[in-house]
Amino acid sequence: MDPNNAERIFKKAIVVVEAFDRAEQKAMLINVLSEKMPETYIVAASGVAGYGDNNEIRTTRFSSKIFIVGDQKTAAQPGVGLMAPRVGIAAHHQRTLF
Repeated sequence: MDPNNAERIFKKAIVVVEAFDRAEQKAMLINVLSEKMPETYIVAASGVAGYGDNNEIRTTRFSSKIFIVGDQKTAAQPGVGLMAPRVGIAAHHQRTLF
């Protein structure tokens, strides 16, 4: 997926749930969809790596159509990768929004 085909891929979507690992992919999807498909809801995740406090995972509304789930600070790095419990919590937050 890239900026040239994201709109075509999601053209019928009412809600897009972002689940990329890389920050630049997340930003690309959010930027393209918010520009080209402003009526589409976007539910993204940021900051779900490692073994941090699960209670820090929150849903933040950034605009009327964009939500970010996570602690927005914990990044994957060597020795601190994505951990299933935190990813699962974020996925459940994403799903229950709609």
